[in-house]
Amino acid sequence: NAIHFSIMNKFYLKNYMFKILPVVIIIVLLSGCSLKATPRPPEINNTIGDIQPEKNNQESNKTLSANEIFSKVAPAVVYISNDESSGSGVILDKGGFILTNEHVVSGFKKVQVKLSDQRNYEGQVLGTNKDLDLAIIKINGKEMTFAELGDSNNLKPGDEVFSLGYPIGFDDSVSIKEGIFSRTLFDNGKTFFEASAEIQNGSSGGPLVDKNGRVIAIAESVISGFGDSLKLFIPINIINEKIPGLKENAMAAPEP
Repeated sequence: NAIHFSIMNKFYLKNYMFKILPVVIIIVLLSGCSLKATPRPPEINNTIGDIQPEKNNQESNKTLSANEIFSKVAPAVVYISNDESSGSGVILDKGGFILTNEHVVSGFKKVQVKLSDQRNYEGQVLGTNKDLDLAIIKINGKEMTFAELGDSNNLKPGDEVFSLGYPIGFDDSVSIKEGIFSRTLFDNGKTFFEASAEIQNGSSGGPLVDKNGRVIAIAESVISGFGDSLKLFIPINIINEKIPGLKENAMAAPEP
């Protein structure tokens, strides 16, 4: 009986295996097809062009040291002179458009412009706005080093700022002064920034830059009284609205 039971078990086991084997084969085949039908995810190339602007934006927002700010901005700061006075300015683009104060070029259609590398150019005063104390000068240079403009609306009291220019008429090198943005002032419909960064004779028209080395204002004037003084700067966002008109104005401006 034991032998009979063993033989019967083997018979049923063999018969069972023959029944389930086709099912197992079908499952395996279906699983293989499913795996083959799944596409391989594409590889991501982190060097493609559409990712690069994000990297550039991060670099643009990088906080710079005073030395790095000077190296970045100083080549775009110019010395402006005429027969009566001198001042500073900042190059806006590689075509040689320069922003400065109206009082730096007042009464003149031609001025002398010296770059930080000591190259000299004759500058044409294209347009002026006496009310805002702004002027645009054009020099016939090529591939000029120009400053990066920032957003003056982002400036907050206590932010570190730097003023650059050519104070007291010394035109052999650019001066940089560190300070703090204090507040925004409103006077007779005009808007000014007050900062502790120095404005001296000859540095009017020079840029005020943020910790990223971007121009957020230009030096305008110093108001003194009671043994103290206020250094006032014109916000770049206000200036940006006037630049196109200043460039066009001057072409039609009558000769004095």
